[in-house]
Amino acid sequence: MATTISRPLIGAPRTAVLTSADLSFRQRLRDTLTELRWQVREAAGGAEVLAHLDAAPADALIADFSSGAPSATSVADLAWLSQSLNYVDQQRAVIDNSINRLTASSNYASSESVQLQSAQDDLLQTDTAQVATQLSTAETQQASLTQVIATLEKQGTLFDVI
Repeated sequence: MATTISRPLIGAPRTAVLTSADLSFRQRLRDTLTELRWQVREAAGGAEVLAHLDAAPADALIADFSSGAPSATSVADLAWLSQSLNYVDQQRAVIDNSINRLTASSNYASSESVQLQSAQDDLLQTDTAQVATQLSTAETQQASLTQVIATLEKQGTLFDVI
């Protein structure tokens, strides 16, 4: 797929940035545009196209202001450049927020990992015979407490005696 991007300048040749996976198509398009007195640049991919586009407004502003008086084109170029910078700032804020969220998630995951490792170490270092004895003692105490409660319930309350 070919991408042709132009930004005509007053008194300057039109500029096109071409990118296409089809080399023969790109050559035919380049030859046609060159015959029409276009300045043609070729790019391997999207990032390179953006680099060419980033250079185009600066070239336009230099050409506009080198004449000594700002023209309508230079005013339009400045407005376009300002809009582009605002867009870059917005995207930077979005990326910064994403990085902050990723950092917070990473910190949380690291903290959880440390806690889980500590719990695993505690489990591995446990004396199973001692824990079994403690469990048996706790079960015996619970059974005794259950019997006491059942006996108290059979006796009734103090109000029943009165």
